[in-house]
Amino acid sequence: MQRILCLLACALCSMVATAQAQGRLEALAGNYHSSLPLVGAPGLFYKTVHPGLQVGYEHTLRQAGRRQWLLRAQAGVFYHRFIQTAVPLTAQGVLQWAPSRKPDARLRLEAGLGLGYCHSFPLTAVFKLQDNGTYARTERAGRPLVTFSLAPGLAYRLDAADRWRLALRYQIMLQAPFVPQYVPMLPYNSLQLGLSYRLGLASALPSTPAQ
Repeated sequence: MQRILCLLACALCSMVATAQAQGRLEALAGNYHSSLPLVGAPGLFYKTVHPGLQVGYEHTLRQAGRRQWLLRAQAGVFYHRFIQTAVPLTAQGVLQWAPSRKPDARLRLEAGLGLGYCHSFPLTAVFKLQDNGTYARTERAGRPLVTFSLAPGLAYRLDAADRWRLALRYQIMLQAPFVPQYVPMLPYNSLQLGLSYRLGLASALPSTPAQ
C-alpha cells in the first residue's frame, strides 16, 4: 500500500513541476453501482442512485496530429448505501483522439487506465474477536484499498478558445482486497458527467497537421 501511495505522490509532483498552459482542472458528478463490468452498466439508469463527486487535474504529455497523451490526477468521494463511503485517489494515463481531421475539432474520444488508493469507511458495524472469545465493536477508522480503473469517455469543446469542455465518462473500477474471505475484489460501474477548464492563456487547439 505504501508503494501505491508513493507512486501516486510521484505522479502528482511530476505534473505540478512540469505544468504547462494546456493543463486543465475538472469536476464531475456521477452514479456508482457495484456490479460486474459492462453487463451491470444498465443498472446505472434505473437502480438506486449512489452519488459521487470527483475533481482532477489534467496535464498534456504529448500531442501528435489528432492524438493526445494525458496524465490525470483525480480525487473523489462516493456513497454506497449500507456498504461504504469511499475516498479514491487515482493517477490515470489517458489517450485522446479526435475523429475529425479538422484542427479545431470539437469532439474527442478517450480511454484512460488508472491505478490508485482508496480509503473505505464501512457503513455497517464492525466487530473484532477478543482474546476472551467475545466480540467488541471497533471504531470506524476505515481501511486502505488498491483500485484499478478503466475509463472510456468523450470530451466536447464548448467555446472557440477551448476554455471549457464537457466531459462524459463510463468508468470500471475494481477495489481490492475488499473482504478477502469472500469478496476479494469489488467491481464498480460509474457514469460521470462534468466540466473541465483550461488553465493559462495559450491555445490548446492542435498546432500540428491532422493525420
